[in-house]
Amino acid sequence: MLDSDGLGRDLTVEADHLLPETNTNGNHTSPPALDASQALEIMEEFADLCVQMRTNPRPDVLVALHQMQRVLQVLPFSVILNDPTFLTLRSLLEIAVDTQLLPARLRCFAFGMSYLQSISSSRLPPTDIEESEGRKKPERFSEAQSELLCYFLLEPRRPRTNEQIAEALWSDKDFVRAQQAFHTARHRLHDFAGEEVILVMKRGHYLLNPNLPIWFDVAEFESLCTRAQSVRNPLLSIKMLQSAVDLYRGDFLEKNYKDWTAPIRTRLHMKYIGALLQLGQLCEKENAAQAIGCYDKILQTDQLNEDAYYHLIALHTARRDRIAAQRTWLLCWESFKQDLGSGPSSTFIEKVQPFLADMSLPTSAS
Repeated sequence: MLDSDGLGRDLTVEADHLLPETNTNGNHTSPPALDASQALEIMEEFADLCVQMRTNPRPDVLVALHQMQRVLQVLPFSVILNDPTFLTLRSLLEIAVDTQLLPARLRCFAFGMSYLQSISSSRLPPTDIEESEGRKKPERFSEAQSELLCYFLLEPRRPRTNEQIAEALWSDKDFVRAQQAFHTARHRLHDFAGEEVILVMKRGHYLLNPNLPIWFDVAEFESLCTRAQSVRNPLLSIKMLQSAVDLYRGDFLEKNYKDWTAPIRTRLHMKYIGALLQLGQLCEKENAAQAIGCYDKILQTDQLNEDAYYHLIALHTARRDRIAAQRTWLLCWESFKQDLGSGPSSTFIEKVQPFLADMSLPTSAS
């Protein structure tokens, strides 16, 4: 469990500095601090809201939370949360985040199996992936359409020429057939979305329609990873990183082996590994099971990741779990011997040696 008392204190101290209260005699007084359960509930609600609204908190977040404290002095917390006739916690927290973007009218999924989804209801939250997939299945799947849209979404403001599109997406065809394939996919995108998705520009250039809101899992994933680095609140970082890794259902266009996808696939996979590693480190003290799950996920896709092995061995050692530490060390050694014909690096062995010695484990698997 997170230190909710500490979170509440950090928020209220800075809030009191921004907006000191004055009693009837003109003297400054500090509002009573929230108890542990209330502070944690507010922070979890706020973290969820920031993820849903795809933003980081503005500086006036503390002002909004301070307003929440003032209301708490008058009304019971349960009434504020549940009675729609009162100023709700959500409405106060919405003051602290940027305005939500226009709802997407098209969704493009590129992690794992690629597919498109048309959104008829603007009320569908843009980040509730699992819930939306349960309510609305893909209306149409076409590898050519998905690949074409992904190609433009990766750099949505960059115009593309016929030659660039043909070389990247249909290099196995001659130019005439590549052009036919491109225009067929483009027109089908138009029919699917109900409006033009890829616009024709001057001098034979094509550009993604800037007035068509499109949700893209890759862009959302990268945004969450970036925003998680800039927030100081550990709970908010954890929420963002967890949302990011949940989006990663598989490698970028995992069935597509064309040249243009390879560097993007590698870059996103490394970012996924980095997000899991950071999430694991943030969770180690408060939720060891979640941290172990993060490191295990890394090893499922990268059996030679020394960072994951190191954190697992250190975590198991700190928990006095000798069997788990030994199992992790043996798995590490065997994986390196099988793939590379030698053990892990000397730097790695030197780092883990204190943990191995503490648990009376051998420094080699032989």
